[in-house]
Amino acid sequence: MKSFPNDKIIYVNTDLLNSQIDGETVMMSLELGKYFGLNEVGSKIWELIQTPKTLNKVVEQLVEIYEIDYATCLKETSEFLASLYEQKLIYFDKV
Repeated sequence: MKSFPNDKIIYVNTDLLNSQIDGETVMMSLELGKYFGLNEVGSKIWELIQTPKTLNKVVEQLVEIYEIDYATCLKETSEFLASLYEQKLIYFDKV
């Protein structure tokens, strides 16, 4: 998966242990035995998806926070969420 579907609701994997360190998120998957780290923007996306929502809603919120155009934000956020999905850090359900 190279991009994330924008018609699905995003849910975080609640089995992850996570913490904030200097504005960045560090997570551990006990199931996979792996650590994951998110930079400042990735951490903001992680914060936004703590409440289940669609990709489009996440992008709308990011465009309000950061100086970025909608199309670029949609592309980059979609790719980022696809990588989280592939690592089993998030999952989705059809709207």
